[in-house]
Amino acid sequence: MLETRVASNHSLQSMNEDLMRLKLSDKDTHVHENDQRHHEVAAQISAADLRVASLGRAQDVVADQLRQAQAKWNAQHNDHDHRIAQTFELAHTLSAGQTLLEEKHVLETQIVTSQFHKVFQRLQDTLDKQTMGDQALERCVANVHSEVTTLQALHDLHATEMKEHVRALRGQCIQNTTALRLLADEVLKLKQRAKTQDFGRQQQHDHLPPRRHPERDSDKALMAELDHALRHTSYTT
Repeated sequence: MLETRVASNHSLQSMNEDLMRLKLSDKDTHVHENDQRHHEVAAQISAADLRVASLGRAQDVVADQLRQAQAKWNAQHNDHDHRIAQTFELAHTLSAGQTLLEEKHVLETQIVTSQFHKVFQRLQDTLDKQTMGDQALERCVANVHSEVTTLQALHDLHATEMKEHVRALRGQCIQNTTALRLLADEVLKLKQRAKTQDFGRQQQHDHLPPRRHPERDSDKALMAELDHALRHTSYTT
């Protein structure tokens, strides 16, 4: 607005006044802007101070954490050194123990190998003896088989002969049974005839006392013997 008046004013005094006013206005504007910038810079400095203080506190915390981490690392480092020393000592002990175990294994292997050779030799001797025993057993079995074959042939021959004898005896028994049956029939007929004759004589001589007939007793004995012979012959047949 002021610049417009200065540009449109033709009076020198007025122009000078306007220029002075313009300069003062520019100065005030610059002062106001500088004040405003100063306040902004002061605010930024205050915020920066706050951030620096916060960073300082954070740095102190980080430094404390670093000290703790350093102490922990030192402790772990010492522990690791101790463990490494123990590991080396254990490795040395294990190496010595492994050497002893290898020597023991070699000795045990030699002992087992010697025992194995002895057992193998005993087994070989036992197998040889068993082979000889098997051969002798085979010869004995062959001899026994030959004897059994001979005995079987004799048994078959004797069995055949016994069958023939039994067959002949059976035929003879049948013939004897038939003859005994015929004889028994004849005896029964004679006995019946004798009873008939005795009954007739008894009727003729009733007044006489009965007499004992020895031939009847002998007939009874003969009949009993014939019955026994018939039963025995029938059972045998």
